[in-house]
Amino acid sequence: MITVLYKLRSFYGIGKKLAVFWDNASYHRSPEVLLYANDPEIDIRIIRNVPYRPDFNGIELLWRSAKITFYKLVDSMRALGGRSWD
Repeated sequence: MITVLYKLRSFYGIGKKLAVFWDNASYHRSPEVLLYANDPEIDIRIIRNVPYRPDFNGIELLWRSAKITFYKLVDSMRALGGRSWD
């Protein structure tokens, strides 16, 4: 990740304000990354995303509903002696 930060700083040059929006992967939070990003010569602000919350993500709710419907269908087929997908 330090390489990514270095390339960003090199591309935009010193003096430009930079912020990186990252998820909470452990390698994004490593002490080395934070130390590098906070170095006055690099000065890249790291903004962390909120922890993964599928209940706040509409597509996850849709997939949950689709899975429930699918498994009910599979259970019904099994009850009728239909094909199993196991």
